[in-house]
Amino acid sequence: MNGVSRHYCNVKDIKSAIHKEFEKPPVVSLDTDLKLNSKKKKVDLKISVKKLEESKEELGAILLFAVIFEDRLETKITGGESKDKTVLENGVVRHMQRNDVDKFNKEGRSSQSVSIKLNDKWKEDNLGVVVFLQDSKSLEILQSWGRYLKKSEDKEENKKESAKNPVR
Repeated sequence: MNGVSRHYCNVKDIKSAIHKEFEKPPVVSLDTDLKLNSKKKKVDLKISVKKLEESKEELGAILLFAVIFEDRLETKITGGESKDKTVLENGVVRHMQRNDVDKFNKEGRSSQSVSIKLNDKWKEDNLGVVVFLQDSKSLEILQSWGRYLKKSEDKEENKKESAKNPVR
C-alpha cells in the first residue's frame, strides 16, 4: 500500500501485557504537597521521591515533570465543515517543567520544591497539575499524581462536562 504497512495486534495479547505491567511492584513512591497562592498567581509544589527496596530493576536517571493543564477552553471554528461551531477542549498543557531527581539521601529519599507562575490569561478554576516521574533509560512512567488546583464542589459536573461530545 504505497509504503504504508499495517500491523495487526491481538487484543488478548495487549490485555495480557497490560496486566503483566500492573503486577510489577512500584520502584519509587511519590508524595506531593500543593499550595496555590492566588494573590501571587503561583503554585508551589513540594515533591518527595523515595526509591523502594523491593525493586530489582536497574533504573536510569529519574526525571520529574510538573505540568499545569487547563480544562474547558472554548475554541470557535472559523472554517471547514464545522465552521461557526465551538469546540470544548480539556487537558491543554499550559506549562511543563522538567527537573532531574539525582540526589538521594541514605534512606533513598529526594525532595524538591517547584514553583510555577500562573499566566493571568489562564482561568484558575479550570487549572490542574500533574506530576510524574520517568526513567530516563527506559522512558517508563514510574509514578504519577494529579489534581485540580481548586477543589471543586461540583465534581460531578466536571466529569459530565468532560464526557460530553466536545463539538456543539
